[in-house]
Amino acid sequence: MRALRSITAALALCIAGCGQEAATSVEIAYHELEPIEARERSIAALESGFNVICVKRVIRAPDSCRDLAAELARAGSHLTLRVTARQTAENCTPGEAVYAYTARLGGLRPGRYELQVVHSVEGSASSPSIVMEHPIVVLDRP
Repeated sequence: MRALRSITAALALCIAGCGQEAATSVEIAYHELEPIEARERSIAALESGFNVICVKRVIRAPDSCRDLAAELARAGSHLTLRVTARQTAENCTPGEAVYAYTARLGGLRPGRYELQVVHSVEGSASSPSIVMEHPIVVLDRP
């Protein structure tokens, strides 16, 4: 199995209606699955807790020359997590690669959110696709 990779991107988002800015972050950790794991494993999980939401999914790409990047957009209580499989090399051997990832959305205020997860593959002819839409509640204490 390939080494676990991690990317952290911190975003400052304005909380609608309160006039204050809150730090909201998205962290993504991922690894490429071996072919046997990819056939046997279909991850789709959503968890919430103390000011966080965790999303566990898989994303498929046409080759294994990829890094995953995550971006979080917010409009009121609607959160959109965009996960992109970015190309890291030009001359890759074609063949489907499957990446398992966990995205951690942190710094959220307690409340009810509508979460949408969108996958896209850089350099692919396919359009970004919505892979999950779900309401979720973030707690203010454990």
